[in-house]
Amino acid sequence: MARSIEKIKDFMYKANILVSKSKEHHDKSDEILRIAKELLWRDIFVDTVKGYEWYRDKSISLGRWAIGYNYAYVLARVLDEFKPTSVLECGLGQSSKIITDYVAANDDVIYDIVEQDQNWSDFFKRNCYFKEKIRIHIRNIIETDFLLEEAAITKTYVYEDFESVIVGKKYALISIDGPWGSKLYSRIDVVKHIPEILQEDFVIIVDDFERIGEQNMVELLKKKLDNNNITYFEGKYVGEKDICVIVSEKWRFLVSM
Repeated sequence: MARSIEKIKDFMYKANILVSKSKEHHDKSDEILRIAKELLWRDIFVDTVKGYEWYRDKSISLGRWAIGYNYAYVLARVLDEFKPTSVLECGLGQSSKIITDYVAANDDVIYDIVEQDQNWSDFFKRNCYFKEKIRIHIRNIIETDFLLEEAAITKTYVYEDFESVIVGKKYALISIDGPWGSKLYSRIDVVKHIPEILQEDFVIIVDDFERIGEQNMVELLKKKLDNNNITYFEGKYVGEKDICVIVSEKWRFLVSM
């Protein structure tokens, strides 16, 4: 592990030199740095979950359309240390494998997943351990008008009838990696229900935070928290993709692990 980390750090150092030498190589160097960081996150994640009794040693396929190792690491740490009793996940995928292990080992946890593809859900369930308390809610993705406070209108993708999944519930952990991304305001389903669906102590994790749509959504989410006088802390973890973590005051250390 130590030798692997040293090699990755050396790789990142050389990539930084490329950035400083020429603006022409900036984009390529940034890509190299992100790959190097992702490799480092992989080692950190693998070493971290070795010590978790609830985590099953199984195959997960991270990166590309799925979450990255930075997301997997943060998610695993949150589950093990925060120990949420209710979880909402937008988008069924590799993160669901990690959460499922945690839920299977803890009888008092409620787990709601919102997913648009019935075929993907059926395939996933055949290869993953699910219990009755883990509920997959199939909701179509639709494009709708999104009205901002300044009366501007933009298009965004949302889950149809999302409200029926979360009505009357409060969640400790919300994982957002769906639906599809939108250009200006992305994955806004949860925002209109903040803070009503949050427990007093909460963690929200947002994938694809390098994109403007997710950044704008997080700004709206934070504004809702501000308007309701809820203290929170925000952190960013950079890999091949960025993730954003927003937590209640008690769990502020989770933004800089």
